[in-house]
Amino acid sequence: MMRTFALLRAAGVCAVAVLACSLASAQGVGALGAAAVVESDETSLVMERSGRVRETVRREIVVLSAAGRERHGVIALGHDAFRRVRKLEGEIRDAQGKTVRSLRRDDVEDYPATASYSLYDDSRVRVGQLYHDTYPYSVVWEYEVEHEGLLNWPTWLPVRGEDPVLRASLTVDVPEGTALRYAGERFAAEPAERAERGRAIYEWTVTDHVQPFEPLGPPWRDQVPALHLTTDRFELAGHAGSLASWAGLGQWYHTLAAGRDDLPPQAVADVERLVAGVASPRERARLVYEYLQQSTRYVSVQLGIGGWQPFPASYVYERRYGDCKALTNYLGALLAVAGVPAFPALVGHDRPDLDPDFPRNAFNHVVLFVPLADGDLWLEATSQTIPFGSLGAGSENRWTLVVEPGSGRLVRTPTSEAEDNTQVRRAAIRIGAGGTADVVAETRYRGHQLNSVRDALAQRSPEEQRVWWERGLDLPVSRLQVSLDRDEVVTATFEAPRYAVKAGSRFLFRPNVLERWTAVPPTTEHRTQPVDLGYPFADTDSVLITLPTGFEVEAVPDPVTIETPFARYASATTVGEGTLTYTRSVAVRAQRLPPEDYDAYRAFVAAVVRADEEQVVLKRE
Repeated sequence: MMRTFALLRAAGVCAVAVLACSLASAQGVGALGAAAVVESDETSLVMERSGRVRETVRREIVVLSAAGRERHGVIALGHDAFRRVRKLEGEIRDAQGKTVRSLRRDDVEDYPATASYSLYDDSRVRVGQLYHDTYPYSVVWEYEVEHEGLLNWPTWLPVRGEDPVLRASLTVDVPEGTALRYAGERFAAEPAERAERGRAIYEWTVTDHVQPFEPLGPPWRDQVPALHLTTDRFELAGHAGSLASWAGLGQWYHTLAAGRDDLPPQAVADVERLVAGVASPRERARLVYEYLQQSTRYVSVQLGIGGWQPFPASYVYERRYGDCKALTNYLGALLAVAGVPAFPALVGHDRPDLDPDFPRNAFNHVVLFVPLADGDLWLEATSQTIPFGSLGAGSENRWTLVVEPGSGRLVRTPTSEAEDNTQVRRAAIRIGAGGTADVVAETRYRGHQLNSVRDALAQRSPEEQRVWWERGLDLPVSRLQVSLDRDEVVTATFEAPRYAVKAGSRFLFRPNVLERWTAVPPTTEHRTQPVDLGYPFADTDSVLITLPTGFEVEAVPDPVTIETPFARYASATTVGEGTLTYTRSVAVRAQRLPPEDYDAYRAFVAAVVRADEEQVVLKRE
């Protein structure tokens, strides 16, 4: 179908009309489930002598359904001190190719691209909206963005989602002699090249591409074709640097931060008093880190070069806030007073990992690297709740650029194991005569699981904490109270009105009330993507169930053990005097599995779901 579509398009036949006809055939793209088809996506990057890059994009999409309407009826363009939107146009064409609507001024709005934790930010987003309700139709978007400074060349994504792409092209036009470097991911990156009037022109094309998005696949940016561009030399707000090597980028960042680590005398005195008599560098680092968490908070400040250059350490001490760069710089200055050398490390938090052989700006966050004799230490300066020595899940197991005086080098962040991210729960359930259960559960968390809980409960009202816990339960509850104590234990008490279901003279209930798996991934054929499992973890549950008076146990689930190379599950129910004890443990030891292991992982999940559904049967004595 896509080949036929391309031939008809080349012959001048209206794209929308071709698809309108194809919908009547079982061979059509619409019949295959596509909500839209990207007929063409043309991007041009022109580098001017001044160092600016002009990005021009023209995109034409044939919309086939309401889902395609929602995906392609809106466009959002980010802009700031280094990116200026020079043009944004759009139009809708009906099935005969006639323009029925063009983008008007009141179809476009411009918003601050800020969050609640942002104090000063010149980032904004321009949003245009064009919708139509008679299918099929086409929407055409055209825009131009001017980029100042060559640190952040736009990454070319010829495929931006799940819709088929008939043709996408990129043209890069630079002055001859420019050291343009490029690296492709998931497609051949070699361009067609030509020279014209002192310019070097590079062209890439992707045609007839259908992107399979599979369940439990990596983030979509890790799946689609991508082309990264950069030049050896760059300049940002008058600060020149080199991207010919990682050391060059590290030197540039170090120069930006140089001289910004001076602390007021009072801050120096605070640290000296804090670490007095403490011999261990790791323990001194812990005391300083906790001092940071207790006395500062994260606030984003992104103005011009301030998106890269940290505010002075004295600024943070006086105001008690800063962004990731400022807080990391401040923490490094405090540690220096404590006699613990530390270095900022640029990281792409929650981004695809960088290519060590292709120096470029792949970073959006800064953490602190502390090399110690008893093992390297990594510190996240922006969180008031993350444990000492931990990084968020989005910053682990990836390359960072550690910035050292006048240089920089790649260092990989550690990878957590299942035993580092644990959830250990002890619960007591008392079943009443009518089947209602009173539940008290105490849960201790570690690692990334603790980070998630702290984020969910810290600085939230009791009502918000109640809602958070209730969403994790698969049964109606009442009188729910949740608290998080200083020892990282979450205590929840609640009533489950319909915990045990009456069936004649019997009661039926699931002993696993707090941590059930309920969904099995769908089947797939010809799996091509790796299986993304997130961070490894280990959960353990022990539940003591007190039976209602006048009932005895008739049946309990059989013990279950499921062992695979990547995960393990075990559950068992034992009968006591008027009680049951239910134990359950599950550990997923892998972060990512190869495509061929998808069916094995799916089978493991299905077996866990079956085991978690098993019920206890009580009968009257």
